[in-house]
Amino acid sequence: MLGRFEAALVPSSDFRRMAIPAAAAPSGEARALMRDRLALVEGWLAPAGAAEVDRMIGSLMQVMAAPATSEDSQRIALGLYRSVLAPLPAWAVGAACRRFLDGTAGGGTFAPTPAELANEVRAITAKQVDERARLMRVLDAEILPAPDPEAVERARQAAADAIAGKLMREQQDQRRAVETEEQERDAVLAGPPLKAGALGSAALGRFLPAHPARRTSGQPTA
Repeated sequence: MLGRFEAALVPSSDFRRMAIPAAAAPSGEARALMRDRLALVEGWLAPAGAAEVDRMIGSLMQVMAAPATSEDSQRIALGLYRSVLAPLPAWAVGAACRRFLDGTAGGGTFAPTPAELANEVRAITAKQVDERARLMRVLDAEILPAPDPEAVERARQAAADAIAGKLMREQQDQRRAVETEEQERDAVLAGPPLKAGALGSAALGRFLPAHPARRTSGQPTA
């Protein structure tokens, strides 16, 4: 269902959102279903919070090797883990910790840095984050009203008239060009005899081929 509505999205005048034609927009029932799904996905992505991070990181550090540091350094390190991981969902942070513990991620010996752990969490939640963005894009889309049939017909007729007018002007220009060439050709041929070489090959090709005097069978004259 979501994919069908996404396929109907078009750019909006507001660069911050998309638009969707009214005929393809989700019904009230479809919107309700998508809002329920969005609430569920946002629940999955709810922040873990500092206390939950402290608990999971404390357990991780007890099992995996970490550089020997002073108590102050350990407190600073825990603060860094907290600031990086607290905005991420607790279930994903726990899953990432288990990956480092069982060797699925990392080398299986040393505790991950805050950045390494956060990257693993983002990989775990990528599907949910993408679905949330897709749902929000459809639900927030501007509804484009259906076009007025009369306005569509007027626009179609105006376009047809413009094309017809352009063709007519082009035909008139072509006729005028042909008439001008014929007049110039007839004036040359009706004048006094030309000396040999008076007209170049370009002029001859322009004036003579269509003149009645040249309408022969194509055989050379004596």
